[in-house]
Amino acid sequence: MASQEIDYLMRIIKGRRSIRKYKEDPVPDKSLEIMLEAARWAPNGENFQPWRFIIVRDRETIRKIGLIGARASGRRFLQQYMDGALDKRFAKLPTEKREKIIKKMIEGRVSGFVGTAPVLIAACGQPNVGVDMPMDLAAATQNLCLAAHALGLGACWVIGATKDPRDGDKVEKLLGIPDEAFVHYVISLGYPDEFPNPRPRKPLADIVYSEKYGVRFFEDSAVAEPESL
Repeated sequence: MASQEIDYLMRIIKGRRSIRKYKEDPVPDKSLEIMLEAARWAPNGENFQPWRFIIVRDRETIRKIGLIGARASGRRFLQQYMDGALDKRFAKLPTEKREKIIKKMIEGRVSGFVGTAPVLIAACGQPNVGVDMPMDLAAATQNLCLAAHALGLGACWVIGATKDPRDGDKVEKLLGIPDEAFVHYVISLGYPDEFPNPRPRKPLADIVYSEKYGVRFFEDSAVAEPESL
């Protein structure tokens, strides 16, 4: 592959962010088609292609899914807070920043934002179809999110509204999902109204081994970070 193609591919991969704040501009049908075509060509076990996608633009449906996600995430993170897990997780952060993050989590805002997105895509699967349906659906979703970024759109892959089967049932009722299928998660889409900084990644030297676990393959990071994304 030509150097320019590699550079562009890595720029798209490294430049992708989880976007949680969107402009009101509509997402064009052609952009949705390109993203879903990218999803369609994802690798999947034995070519079962177990994925199905629902494009959701109805504002009231999107609002309700956001509310389900907010309540579900708030309930889950409140329990983690009561157990002391969140304080432990963010123990290294300054107190003010830690409290701000935890407040956002227990209020459910980490999932509730999907209710403001111009478009949601519900990623659906079928139990016992394919070699590993969740893995296949994840590969398709990653393709979709990378294509969204290449098109100048922002996306976020969200499990808040579907992680608990009780909440998933509510989402499935809203979307008319038949008994033989289910919503695994939703992807929010829109033109970004925020531009988050990249989050740090562990160097290759810390995560890649040679022949046996723990034996480093790289002494130092083998790929330099781009000057800008």
